[in-house]
Amino acid sequence: MDGDNLTFGKIVVAPLRLVVGWFHTALELITYRATQRAEYRADLISLRVAGSAAALTSIDKGFWALPHLADYLGTQAHQVRGDLWAAVRSYVADVPQDERDRRRVAARQRELRVDTTHPPTHLRHDLLAGRPYTEPMVRAPRMEPIDRELDEAARRIANEIVDNARAALYM
Repeated sequence: MDGDNLTFGKIVVAPLRLVVGWFHTALELITYRATQRAEYRADLISLRVAGSAAALTSIDKGFWALPHLADYLGTQAHQVRGDLWAAVRSYVADVPQDERDRRRVAARQRELRVDTTHPPTHLRHDLLAGRPYTEPMVRAPRMEPIDRELDEAARRIANEIVDNARAALYM
């Protein structure tokens, strides 16, 4: 009798799932262009606030480094002894220029993006690179007080990443 109730429930819920699914898809289609424009506007604001060099560096690292950090953390985090974030910075800094270039080309070909609400990263980079050079409106303050404030949270997150990576070895 339980199997009959389960089948009956699936039959009753199926049309509702279809309606909700169509509604969700319609909302995504309606808002897609607006979210894309919002991301471009945010990039242009970052260009004005941080300046050309910082805005382009940020987009560029997101273009060639971020897609590979998850792989790095998934395969290497369990081996890290000490500061995970120093290891990540070292990993990014040690990527040879020809590999960075290869990753940029691959990301451009695949139209890599942060998620579906963002335009492809190469288009965002091209938008910023095509603008006249700007100096930052806001200069970064001394970072030591900010770093101290974030240290505990960063340490907790790093420990959790390393612990999860080590636990995954035994699953």
